Amino acid sequence: MISVADLRYGANFEFFNAEHGHGDTNKLYLFIGVASLILLLACLNYLILASSNAMKKEKSIWIRKVHGASAGNITTQSIYESVLLSILSWGAAALISEVGLRYFENLVGIAISSVYFHTCVAIGLVASILIIGLAAGFYPAVQAGSHVLAGSKTKKRAAILFQRNMRQTFVGSQFILSIALIITGLVIFRQAAFMKNFHSGYESQNIMEFKLPAKSDTVFSATRDWLNGLPDIERFSFANRSPVNLTVLNTQQNYTWEGLGPDEHMSVFQIFVDEDYLNVFNIPIIKGRSFSPLDENMNRIVINEQLATMIGQGDPVGKIIRRGENKYEIIGVVKNFNFQHLSNEIRPLLLLCNRSQRRLFVNLHSNSENTFETIREKLSVMYDQPVHASFISEKREMLYTGENQILTAILFFTIMCIVLSSLGLVGLISHSATEKTREIAVRKVFGADSRSIMISQNQYIFKMFLPGMAIGCALAWFIVKKWLENYAYRNEIELWIFILGPALILLLALLSVSFQTWKASRQAPAISLKYQ
Repeated sequence: MISVADLRYGANFEFFNAEHGHGDTNKLYLFIGVASLILLLACLNYLILASSNAMKKEKSIWIRKVHGASAGNITTQSIYESVLLSILSWGAAALISEVGLRYFENLVGIAISSVYFHTCVAIGLVASILIIGLAAGFYPAVQAGSHVLAGSKTKKRAAILFQRNMRQTFVGSQFILSIALIITGLVIFRQAAFMKNFHSGYESQNIMEFKLPAKSDTVFSATRDWLNGLPDIERFSFANRSPVNLTVLNTQQNYTWEGLGPDEHMSVFQIFVDEDYLNVFNIPIIKGRSFSPLDENMNRIVINEQLATMIGQGDPVGKIIRRGENKYEIIGVVKNFNFQHLSNEIRPLLLLCNRSQRRLFVNLHSNSENTFETIREKLSVMYDQPVHASFISEKREMLYTGENQILTAILFFTIMCIVLSSLGLVGLISHSATEKTREIAVRKVFGADSRSIMISQNQYIFKMFLPGMAIGCALAWFIVKKWLENYAYRNEIELWIFILGPALILLLALLSVSFQTWKASRQAPAISLKYQ
């Protein structure tokens, strides 16, 4: 039995894919991955800040220990405080999510069921208590009390070493995630801009499409005569489809030609056009000629480069392709143009001449609203009913509306991940630099200046940055390479992206360390040595 989800994300029906927004499992997994990273980064940042705050409370823990508090009591209180804070944060997050959900729905153009939302809110409460609250409360309590609970110098050194390793692990993980995310965000942004500005091989500006009701050939002739007299019209054409988005309904099967086996045949896209269609959309002929009025119903066709390549055997002009008993003579070859979404390769296409089609395409000298309304009103009178009209440029933009919404949402959440990662990185580095206040003061006593101290601290961060950059770049390359495989036409992954992304993160880290080090080095050594 096939489920609805299988049809949505696994069906291979081209008409369903093109016209009804077929789901993409890769984009779905990308959303899940970004959401998971946001949660992971938020938990890591909270854990880091909570542990840093717990370290500042060591003196109070010592005092409580002197007054008889046990390690269990200290740990229990820390967990209670963390769980309570998590529950309060969950309530605030639920209210923010209620507002943010409406913005997300408008951004992506979908409606999310309130049942799903309330279920996720309930799951979030459980996760807040069991995962965030307990984990963030237990580790800081053990970390803060480790100096007190240690029974020997060996245990104390082991506890300090453990804390240092954990801090380095947190810094390294933040470097990896932030670098991978900023590179991924840059690639997504460039691909969105590439698709928006990509030239599909035909003209779409200042071209109107009118869907005409069925009428006699006399009305079509009268329409042609009237349009020829309008000064604002550059050219016009009658056809059965625009080149914006052809579907499986615009294909015919069983085409054969010399060179195919006896049991072989091809499915080919086709459009019925008149002699002016290629001129209206500015689609160039590269071999042979275009149609003339005499070619109507003469079984003469114009094909695209893709079909010419499939036919092979040199110049295809003058050759015959067959469909059943019908023979079609190739009189010209047009340059390839994208008549589907950019995620698809260009398919074989042929044009047939038929001058009595029900879609009128008008190319204006300028985007004149008055001319648009004049033509639409006149056609409504001539055909005795309202005529629907639209601009080809708007139809082409609508083809990528869903894509742009998804890319915008992914970009938005990627930026959120980068901000969270950067905040955690800055907080962790600042905490690490603050802990070295006494070390900086001792160096100053022995004659070190602020510049040498800053260089020393930055070298420490740079050593942790290098492996993080290597792993982050490798992870980002794998992600964006898999994601770009969904697009037949895409931007290449360029080296400068893998330089700019890590450079931004490194600059942020060095500025943070330098500021904290400079602030500590400006203090008098006597004051700094009192720091604990």
